[in-house]
Amino acid sequence: MAPAMRSGGLGADGARVLLGLICAACASSGRATPSARYASACDDGSARDCAALGELFEKGEGVPRDVRRAAELYQRACENGSERGCARLGELYARGAGVSRDLARAVELLQAACNGRSARGCVGLGELTRRGAGVAKDPARAVALFENACNEGYTRGCVSLADVLSSGEGAPKDARRAAALYQRACEKDNARACAGLGDLVRTGEGVAKDPARAVALYRRGCDGGSGRGCARLGDRYARGDGVAKDPARAFALYQRACDEGSQRGCTRLARAYARGEGVRRDLRRAVELRGRACDAGSAAACRDLADGYAEGQGVGKDLARAADLYQRACSAGSAGGCTRLADAYAGGKGVVLDAVRALQLYERACDRGSSAGCARLGDRVARGEGVAKDPARAVELYQRACDGGNGGGCSRLGGMVARGEGVAPNASGAVAFYQRACDQGSARGCAELAESLAQGHGVAQDPARAVGLYQRACDGGSERGCDALADLYARGEGVPKDSARALGLYQRACDGAKASACAALGDLYARGEGVPRDPPRAQALYEKACGQGGGAGCASLAELSRRGDGVPRDLARAWTLHQRACNAGSERGCTGLADMLASGEGVAKDPKRAAELYQRACEAGSWRGCVGLAELVAAGEGVAKDPRRAVDLSERACNAGNDRGCTVLGDRVAAGEGVARDARRAASLYQRACDNGNARGCTRLGEMTLLGSGVKRDRRRAVQLFQRACDDGSERGCSRLADAYLQGNGVPRDPKRAKELYRRACDGGSRRGCKRLKRMR
Repeated sequence: MAPAMRSGGLGADGARVLLGLICAACASSGRATPSARYASACDDGSARDCAALGELFEKGEGVPRDVRRAAELYQRACENGSERGCARLGELYARGAGVSRDLARAVELLQAACNGRSARGCVGLGELTRRGAGVAKDPARAVALFENACNEGYTRGCVSLADVLSSGEGAPKDARRAAALYQRACEKDNARACAGLGDLVRTGEGVAKDPARAVALYRRGCDGGSGRGCARLGDRYARGDGVAKDPARAFALYQRACDEGSQRGCTRLARAYARGEGVRRDLRRAVELRGRACDAGSAAACRDLADGYAEGQGVGKDLARAADLYQRACSAGSAGGCTRLADAYAGGKGVVLDAVRALQLYERACDRGSSAGCARLGDRVARGEGVAKDPARAVELYQRACDGGNGGGCSRLGGMVARGEGVAPNASGAVAFYQRACDQGSARGCAELAESLAQGHGVAQDPARAVGLYQRACDGGSERGCDALADLYARGEGVPKDSARALGLYQRACDGAKASACAALGDLYARGEGVPRDPPRAQALYEKACGQGGGAGCASLAELSRRGDGVPRDLARAWTLHQRACNAGSERGCTGLADMLASGEGVAKDPKRAAELYQRACEAGSWRGCVGLAELVAAGEGVAKDPRRAVDLSERACNAGNDRGCTVLGDRVAAGEGVARDARRAASLYQRACDNGNARGCTRLGEMTLLGSGVKRDRRRAVQLFQRACDDGSERGCSRLADAYLQGNGVPRDPKRAKELYRRACDGGSRRGCKRLKRMR
């Protein structure tokens, strides 16, 4: 029995009207047309002829195209026992052509046709079963239906079987057999088969890769009425693959594909409107097309439409609506839709925050081939977020992401390999992954590669190439790249020193919420490098960096508070900020705490605790920590006195470029403690420190110059050195400069100026300055 009729058929009166119209057409031509013959036979009760007449109306062959009439004729044929009519009607219900789309009704009709041994019905049922449209998804059953139809010689069955074999969904992937099936069907002018063969020829799966031949096959498919062929041909013109790039031509082909009922064509057409490629940009039109394609079952269209709602592109921003559409896309098989839905659950955007659900969706997306899904899943496995921490599995997931073309996955994999997490450490192997990441467009990968080249980790050191890669990373949106490039310009490594250029790059990275860049930018304003000195501006930048969790920002802010530079002097706040910086991993924060403990500045003096902090910082590679420890070792405070060790620690720091280390070493050499006394060498060390901006070094050199110890005596130059030291925040430098003005030593005598300088020294914490100021009162 055929499925029961659900809507009114032609009826006797309708059939007579239809027959009359067809006969009028044949009378004008003087001979009976096929449509007239079919109409007459259909009116006499022939189900077969009703189905044949329906096909003419569906295609518009010999009669005006009228899919609604075709549906009515197929209904009549199906009710009278025509499997062909049931199959055709089922296809219309599946597409929503001539009738309202009804997948359950389509399955019912196609199942009835298939039961009646209609190969067409079986293939139609198989296609719905493969997608899980109106019936439970069952790829294996779909394959069996396609295989049987193909064996019976039904070309469409062979094409559907080739679709499965080329994708590997429901049967082991067999591109070679798929190509052979497509080839035979294409030779029989099956447009869909030509398009399918074009896909394999384009990628070189199961057949020789040939971009030009792929274009020819897509064109043949498109000309034969395959929407898929037109869409794929449009892709070629959009990308310039096998043909000259032509966005306007691509747009026309996408339009044609969409008109042929291709969901891909409509989706691509929508993207063209959204981007303004080959057509004037029209976001509303893009939304409309995506909505149509999504409603027709296109997972890609649902995902793109969701992106529009997530970003407010062409529609009002609606995260809940976006999440719903991502769900539809994911359920329809879109790996990207599952990834974006997982992102929504991970961030609580449009849905209730659910880390477990996010993890499950990333897993699903990764299994479906989403490289982004694998990378995000790898992140969670690497951190142990919602799942047991498993570095080895994280490495595997990043590898899958990287192999899938995800630059972020390659970059993260490089980091794991560099650190030896989940895999044996391999510096050169890490560089190879960073290179892959950068080549795939990952700004982070370019930054990692640049860092390896700048430091010579796993690759020959090449500062000049590092500069280019940092620039590429910065241009790609990497705040880290901008920050690192700014560091190079600030230090003049691999490029000429350029404080103004560094300033602009730090600003760019800071605007992108890079805490270290905000702190470095603050340093430039604090020192007046590349910009007028501006302590309040420096403070604001340090505040921003510290608020973002940047240890360097907190440490710099603590130093401002400790010195009272542009802000009220506040030792209690300085202590708190140094602690915060130290807890955030800043060695400057930890050594700042040690400095305050060593001097008893704002806190109870505790040389032993200070020594422990300096020791820890020194062992972690901080030369500042080594120098602080050297000073305590030299004095025997909090640790055993050891002049020779003090010399060794400060000398290592000085040779590494630490100006404070040179100053401390100069002190030891000048005093002959732990090393032979040598005034000339001490002066040279102080000069090195002073040249690098060390105020204490300038003060010490000024004192030696004033006395002519180790250098030629020059009172005028001594005053200049004291001035420089004072300007750089040295209370002792200010005090010595005040002495010169009070005594007229190297400068005209000026008690008023001297008093101002003693006050400045006193306010900065100089006891000597305070005593001298008191005497002048």
